[in-house]
Amino acid sequence: MATLRARAFRFLQTAATAAVLALLTARAWAGATVAIVKGKDVDKMVAEAVDLLGGMKQFVKDGQRVVLKPNLVHQPNLPTRWHTPRDKSIRPAFTTDIRIVRALSQQMLQAAKCKLTLAEGTPNEATRMFEFLGYTQLAKELGINLVDLDQSERMTVKVDGLARKEYSLPAVTQTCDVLVDIAVMKTHHLTGVTLGMKNLFGLTPMPKRQFHAKINEVLCDLCLARKPDLVLVDGLVAMEGQGPLDGTTVQMDLLVAGRDIVAVDAVCTAIMGFDPDRVKHLKLASGKGIGESDLKKITVKGVPIEEVRRPFKHARWEAQVSVRKTDALVGKLVQLADRVYKHDDSEEIYLSFPAERLKVDKEKHPDRESHGFSVHVPLRGDRILFNVPYRVLFGEEGQAAADEVGVWIQQNLGRDIEMAKTPSREPD
Repeated sequence: MATLRARAFRFLQTAATAAVLALLTARAWAGATVAIVKGKDVDKMVAEAVDLLGGMKQFVKDGQRVVLKPNLVHQPNLPTRWHTPRDKSIRPAFTTDIRIVRALSQQMLQAAKCKLTLAEGTPNEATRMFEFLGYTQLAKELGINLVDLDQSERMTVKVDGLARKEYSLPAVTQTCDVLVDIAVMKTHHLTGVTLGMKNLFGLTPMPKRQFHAKINEVLCDLCLARKPDLVLVDGLVAMEGQGPLDGTTVQMDLLVAGRDIVAVDAVCTAIMGFDPDRVKHLKLASGKGIGESDLKKITVKGVPIEEVRRPFKHARWEAQVSVRKTDALVGKLVQLADRVYKHDDSEEIYLSFPAERLKVDKEKHPDRESHGFSVHVPLRGDRILFNVPYRVLFGEEGQAAADEVGVWIQQNLGRDIEMAKTPSREPD
């Protein structure tokens, strides 16, 4: 009898352990599941994406306070107090497509008796952006509360952060029951890509430039402070090149969704033709345990990445090197330049040099691509400035770019020339 009881106890113990492991595994897989949907009917795309993740009732229940955080940072044709553009049309890829927000809101309200709030902070004043994009009318139709995050109540949130240990963040996003991150698929001149994680940057208080120095670490900290419960990335019309404001639109007809913000961003990064391991904030977030960035450990449902992958052009940054200006150096540069020009209202002479002028160390930087360089010669200043563009997605290229132009200067202008490296900047 005692033996039977012992066997039964061991069986129950083993079964319980297996059940717990199965539950944990299920949760792990759920957290690392990403849905990719392609199509033209936005309502159906939103419904399909959410169904692939387990259905809307997995995300919202009766009585819950739900906050939707879209990306409404900028619209080129947004009227200002000083200027009313002739073309008042909404430009795609700059802001979250309102059709996605409408579809998601309607489906959430159908699934549960919840209270919806749409919140955003933007340098263009959120109330004007809400009106311009149609969110004011949408809010009236569906009973959605609109919140300008830059004007709303904030609270101090302590985190075991990479950049800071505490932040002043909007109370509405920190205390809600469900936070939904609705980003846009774009390249970015600071972070390489702007997706779910970068969209949370809108939660930071003004002036936002104070967070730029460690922006990748800040993005991780924001996830530690309040990780979204659902992430959707608007890839209907994406942006490549010098995003997030000066890039080129790309028609993708995609919607990407998931619970794990890092996994969603990793999948979107792969769709854009980039390696998630090379995106600093994704690598930091994965190391911090915020989410999964390893594509091999992410379950993709719907359309496979390979079927929708489309290599995007990188945003570019510029490494800068300067030398003391002399008439002799200016003369040499003019003789060597591929092109010399001057704008009518400029106080500088511009010289351009093609990519083949720079020797790239492929062994040390296998992914490095030379874009050539430009030289700015001020008419009145005493420093000649060399600007060397590089792809911002690969941060280590900044040093490589500066080193390459330094070698060119010594080989072509003189080995005794003293050079000064200045902070990198975004190309004009």
